Amino acid sequence: MSQTSHRILEWSPSGIRVFDRATGLARTFPSAAAAAGEIGAGSIVLAVSRRSSFYRTIPLPNASRGDLKRLLEVQASTVFPLPLAELAFDFQPTDEVGPEGRTTQLVAMAGKELRDAIEEMESAGFSIDRVVPTAAGSALLANSAGFPDAVIVEATPEGLAFDAVSGGILRATRVAMSDASIEEEARRTAAVAGLSEPIILLAPNMPVAQRTNGELTNGSSIEALPRLDLTPLAALVGEHAHQVELDLEPREVQARREAKDRARRTRLAGLLALAAIALATLVYFDRADAQAVVSKDRAKMQSSLNRLRSVQKAIEADVLRETRNRQALDQAFSPAQPLSEVVTLVANQAPADLWLTGVTAERGKSVLVRGTATRSEAVAVFLDRLAKTGRLRDVRLVFSSNAVIDQAPVVQFSISAFPVGNLPLVEKGNKRR
Repeated sequence: MSQTSHRILEWSPSGIRVFDRATGLARTFPSAAAAAGEIGAGSIVLAVSRRSSFYRTIPLPNASRGDLKRLLEVQASTVFPLPLAELAFDFQPTDEVGPEGRTTQLVAMAGKELRDAIEEMESAGFSIDRVVPTAAGSALLANSAGFPDAVIVEATPEGLAFDAVSGGILRATRVAMSDASIEEEARRTAAVAGLSEPIILLAPNMPVAQRTNGELTNGSSIEALPRLDLTPLAALVGEHAHQVELDLEPREVQARREAKDRARRTRLAGLLALAAIALATLVYFDRADAQAVVSKDRAKMQSSLNRLRSVQKAIEADVLRETRNRQALDQAFSPAQPLSEVVTLVANQAPADLWLTGVTAERGKSVLVRGTATRSEAVAVFLDRLAKTGRLRDVRLVFSSNAVIDQAPVVQFSISAFPVGNLPLVEKGNKRR
């Protein structure tokens, strides 16, 4: 529940206390109906008295609110004064963190008593913004007054209320008889909160007679104690009231609200799931359409690529053919060994008793050398010299015969050799098998 009202009503079996922040007036009524008859119905903050509520501070681990609630429900027998099924409770973590965990304020109330209080308020025409413990206002007062370690004393229809605040956090709350010793009860309450020398702060509704009754152990009078401008009840609708986040709800109301929240989350999850499915479907069809366009474009590109590859192959074949033609022309017009050099080479290798009768040399063909020698050994020497030049290959004797010229014996011969580097102009095709 969110706080919007400027009026707060404290419910207790002893009566109803009302504070209106707009007018600053505090009044007491025997019942909620009597209060509604005087101040009018409408929106209120409902406070529960100290005797009707249970308040403690306990260390809890740093966890989510849902996890902390489940932890408290598991440890209910050691934390709460009544079985969990009979209680309404709420908690608020503080900023204080110790070795055992984060200090957490815990407030609880008998579920039946809370339902009775709410029914009484609603029957009188009041609408409740939230339900808070009255004692929670004492911490707001102590902190705003600059006394984070103090005991606040307030007169209530139930008796004298003592709220011990330590480190700015409400640690303990008690109610004593109206004629009890303020100092003794304050020290007793402070001991519960771990305070040794507490500062006692009086609420403005403390009766003068009560405030001036007796002296303190330090010799000063009760009347000399500091007095606050507001009561803890009034502080719960003051400017710092938002710091109190406690809100008591009957367990069945809380269960209905949580079930409603779960149903809402379930519906939201369902809607989100449907939206996700719809979005996935749209994305699928959008991607399918895009994929179809891509596939079509890819097919066109592949077709164009195939055509370009065919053109490339044709061009490469033309280039290869023209390269071969150029190489053939280079060989034809620029042979590795000009024919004149080949003839000179052959003539220079002839021995003294051998003379050449003819040399046939053509480009791309073997050189044919014809000659006559006076003896066969000269032919062998000539053949060996031609082979050793390194510029001729396949040097071989083609023909050799003995003859007589003018009654002188001679040897007529024919030698073939191929000039190295003088390749044929036209390569021979593959032979048929």
